Amino acid sequence: MINKNNGITLAVLIITIVIMLILATATIGAINGGLFDYAGEATGKAELFSILDHIEKIKTVRGNNYLDGTLSQVLGNEYSKYDSTFKIVNGKLVYMGEDPKTVAYLFELGIEESAIENVSAVCAVLGHDYKPANYLNPKTCKRCGYTEGQKLVATAPHPDQQNSTDIGIGTDGQLVNLDNWTYNTNLYTWSLTGYIGPYSEQGEIEGKVPQIINNVSVKSIKTAFQGVTQIKVVPDIPKTVTYGLSAFLNCTNIESLPENLTFENMTSTESFFNGCKKLVSIPESAVLSNKTTHCSSMFYSCTNLKNLPKNFTIPEGTIYMQNMFNGCTSLE
Repeated sequence: MINKNNGITLAVLIITIVIMLILATATIGAINGGLFDYAGEATGKAELFSILDHIEKIKTVRGNNYLDGTLSQVLGNEYSKYDSTFKIVNGKLVYMGEDPKTVAYLFELGIEESAIENVSAVCAVLGHDYKPANYLNPKTCKRCGYTEGQKLVATAPHPDQQNSTDIGIGTDGQLVNLDNWTYNTNLYTWSLTGYIGPYSEQGEIEGKVPQIINNVSVKSIKTAFQGVTQIKVVPDIPKTVTYGLSAFLNCTNIESLPENLTFENMTSTESFFNGCKKLVSIPESAVLSNKTTHCSSMFYSCTNLKNLPKNFTIPEGTIYMQNMFNGCTSLE
């Protein structure tokens, strides 16, 4: 009797464990996948288009403003199985999971009315690790520029898609390899968001910095090199640039600057060289112009900085200049 009961108890235990494993697998699939894990890939894609079509039909009646909630709340209980991986925000389908197949497929489609909430999941599909843009903007990746919940339009920040057709001209007037850069546009100007190319043993970037992309000027290099420790030599900065916020913030190994460095068209140089502890001197050409309005913390904590241009002054129209030389303990 005892052995028989033990056998039954063991069998029940094994069955219980198997059921729990199945349920756990299903739960993990629901959390990480959602589109292809419940059925095959073809069925999953068909479901996606069904969801998008259903959303569009509702939007024609209700509009975008009040179209928010889980899929079951907005579309009905038939879509409740996707509640843990998709939601609707202002009429836009947002994917909350991390399944690389789903992320890649949404990018492939470039559906304007869809987005991906998990920035690191996007970065994984694009082939790099997620790196926050800065402490004020942790939900944007510095490397690819993708922002949490951003629409997946045709101009999504996938480097391969951008660089395959764009043409860049460098500060020397020659063609630039745009595969080395991440950038975005507001249709009127370009912003360089990061350099992802190689560095020489001397700490120099490969090639020149783009100043024109597709016949449109580059106006911003905001945070383009922020936190990069490989760079030792600052490249020529395009004279077209007007916005340089934190361009070289915490580039702790920068040792030299180009002799023709100029800020003549920049309105903002805030934290431009903040934390560049090995920087010793600034070339005579690098003076601020009367266009500069923001230059606070420009040389903050440049502890080895000794020399400034002889005619270096702060323009009268400057609004913010706090802590510009704070921590420059070697300045003569």
